[in-house]
Amino acid sequence: SPASTLRAGSVDDNAAWDDYLLYRRHFADAGITVHDVDVTERHIIAVSNEFGQPVLGAEVTIYDGERELAAMRTHADGQALFFPLASESQDAQSYRVLVEKGSASAEFEIDCDTREHTVTLEARSATDPVRLDVLFLIDVTGSMSDEIQQLKHNMIAISEQIDALPSHPSVRFAMTVYRDVGDVFVSRTFDFTPDVQAFTDALREVEATGGGDYAEHLNEGLYKAIHLPEWRVEETVSLIFLIADAPPQLNYNDGYDYAVELFEANRRGIKIFPIASSGLD
Repeated sequence: SPASTLRAGSVDDNAAWDDYLLYRRHFADAGITVHDVDVTERHIIAVSNEFGQPVLGAEVTIYDGERELAAMRTHADGQALFFPLASESQDAQSYRVLVEKGSASAEFEIDCDTREHTVTLEARSATDPVRLDVLFLIDVTGSMSDEIQQLKHNMIAISEQIDALPSHPSVRFAMTVYRDVGDVFVSRTFDFTPDVQAFTDALREVEATGGGDYAEHLNEGLYKAIHLPEWRVEETVSLIFLIADAPPQLNYNDGYDYAVELFEANRRGIKIFPIASSGLD
């Protein structure tokens, strides 16, 4: 039979949750070092308004008694995810949930046995037009040369497709690029701009070089991507596309840690889409 022409594939871990947990178990059995976060108990909090529309950007705060355990914002589907075993109250049998948007609020309790929770707020679904912040977090070491060239070629097409969406979103683009300690730079960040031409011009200047060993300083890149640009946060679809072909360095002890930053992303309502590029082990 002729060779396959498959060039890419995707997996939604949240949709195939049991498969994802099984993958994590196999990964752990392989002895690969990670900064582990226990996500085996997952609670889905789904927020909609009185018209049944998902509510974007509702603030969800989880308490054990009066102690705040987690804070997050709902995504475009109106959902937020809570992982009790990754919190400071792993043994609690129930939690208090406060959901707020504008002047609307709702409060309820969840227990460990029920994993899906719905709440209705008298709030608008989202702004009109919808606000969309897109940041590309890119490994720009030497092995990423082909992916970066492809991204440069596709960026205009991507922006045109977003521009042609029926809702005509208020879209901005940003970029953080990273390499590793010992390279000319470890990370650089280009702040959000609504000017697609300015963004693509900046992207054209990016060159893939450096690296050396396999792992790269993704931890610093992720930190800078979350903290340096001016994310709009409130009522904004916030996305990071992480494009890489190597794992993060885990032995630098410089204060950057993806196992910390993923909670900060969750608090701001930033959804991260990892794109594993060719050459990834």
